[in-house]
Amino acid sequence: MKHIAILASGNGSNAENLARYFENDPCISVRVLLYDRENAPVCAKMQPYGIETIYFPRQIWKDEPDKIIDTLQSRDIDLIVLAGFLSFVDSKIIHAYDRRIINLHPSLLPKFGGKGMWGMHVHQAVVDAEEKESGITVHYVSDQIDGGEIIAQFKCDVAADETPESLAQKIHKLEHRHLPEVVRSLLTKNVYNLRIEDFDYPLPDEKIAKHPIAERDKCKLLLYRGGEISQHVFSDIADLLPDRSMLVYNNTRVINARLRFRKPEGGATIEIFCLEPLNPVDYALSFAATGECEWLCFVGNSKRWKAGRLSLPLIVDGKETLLHAEREGRNGNAFNIRFSWDAAGATFASILEAAGEIPIPPYLNRNTEPSDSVDYQTVYSRIEGSVAAPTAGLHFTEKTLAAIDKKGIARRELTLHVGAGTFQPVKSETIGEHEMHTEFISVTRQLIDELIDAKGKIIAVGTTSVRTLESLYYIGAALRENPDNPESALHVPQWMPYEHGDNLTARQALKAIASYMDANRLDRLVGSTQIIIAPGYKFHLVDGIVTNFHQPQSTLLLLVSAFVDGNWRAIYDYALSHDFRFLSYGDASLLLR
Repeated sequence: MKHIAILASGNGSNAENLARYFENDPCISVRVLLYDRENAPVCAKMQPYGIETIYFPRQIWKDEPDKIIDTLQSRDIDLIVLAGFLSFVDSKIIHAYDRRIINLHPSLLPKFGGKGMWGMHVHQAVVDAEEKESGITVHYVSDQIDGGEIIAQFKCDVAADETPESLAQKIHKLEHRHLPEVVRSLLTKNVYNLRIEDFDYPLPDEKIAKHPIAERDKCKLLLYRGGEISQHVFSDIADLLPDRSMLVYNNTRVINARLRFRKPEGGATIEIFCLEPLNPVDYALSFAATGECEWLCFVGNSKRWKAGRLSLPLIVDGKETLLHAEREGRNGNAFNIRFSWDAAGATFASILEAAGEIPIPPYLNRNTEPSDSVDYQTVYSRIEGSVAAPTAGLHFTEKTLAAIDKKGIARRELTLHVGAGTFQPVKSETIGEHEMHTEFISVTRQLIDELIDAKGKIIAVGTTSVRTLESLYYIGAALRENPDNPESALHVPQWMPYEHGDNLTARQALKAIASYMDANRLDRLVGSTQIIIAPGYKFHLVDGIVTNFHQPQSTLLLLVSAFVDGNWRAIYDYALSHDFRFLSYGDASLLLR
């Protein structure tokens, strides 16, 4: 649930309209009204809706802003709406709620704004100036009166015989119609209604890198910092990373997930693509299994394999054996496959190593080659489990890492096993209709402590590291809210960031995780995430991203857009016009805020 605080001084028609609009909303509520005039009519208008009202004299607003901040924070306020509020909002409050305080102004700013421009004074000035149009502006509150960033504007005509009173009526209609919509948009980030076609761009096939360059760290590196774009070589990344920053990368290792069986007597080829373990469900235990195990798999040419056992001859540790596969049931568009083999002591990890292929991305439009077994792994990969590489890490070499160490930048690791869902296109028209895949994450207690104590910027290597780090915030928030139900807290649902308050600091959320791990004597936190990061998302831990250039109309491109405040197109236009190579084996970017 998202919570609104309204600040008002007078009659309160807009405050009442907001209270009515969100009265029965399941995700947004008006929690409190703060007012600065003892007998302001707005106070009585909140009573039918059961909204708490608190009076703070103007002197408190001026001299004791901490009281206001404490009141707001204790009520988990996500957004503050100024609706006819005439007191000065102290800069301390503004900074405590950066980009979370909005004001409604009755003109088309920057016209008719500033000191003394409120209410009928504005309408009189518009009429006197013989303006042809007027309207309303919703903007963020800054230290400058009416000078904050504009969020939205809505217009109306000003007639030749317009009076200030008749113009006021037009403006009130605009306010009542549009302010609740803007508030909802800000609190839900409009993510559900984002159209995936707005994240399209032309990507010629010749721009897609089919193979990596000979030296990993000699690829191009695009630097985006403060809205400025420049071109570098990846081997220079140590010089470009901010001092005292922490580089966090994903240490997952890609498994030979693609198995090719052939039906008996020269029959059809059946491709089995391993997705995630079912029995044992733990990755490490499944890879260590001997004799048999069960996995969730995609099956290519499944219509030609209705039943029966498939067998694949192979050599493991110098011994001949047979790998068998049997269908145990269907799970959506995937299948439960039971694997069995008779090689004594052979683990499933060794079976995959002997029989499987590295599953390179389908958009490369080529078969797996022997070189991919090295090229499609990061130099620091060590925890087996992914069916796709965290490709931003493919550019690092031991030499690059040594340069990063020499600069004094901390390097830390986490684990997210990348699923096949990373290749799934968004087929729906809007993001709200798209279902994100679940991926498993694992972080150590040591990393949690170091994130809590981090003094510099946190730079995530790849979108998988971004999603893991940002998921930690919501896991911590859920643990803090529901300490008696930790199992549900360890999974981050897709829409949680847009339906859950962002009232904790990152440090508070991480400390909640640390407390949970201490109470349960855990040195590693294991959870799962479906988090979708799209434009409007508020980043809690990540200050920078190392990432490749992603497919059009993909959730990865949505994440990039969210991080660069919608400026993704300028970045991608630059990359295309300067011959950058795209997708998994392509060039890299370093995005800094």
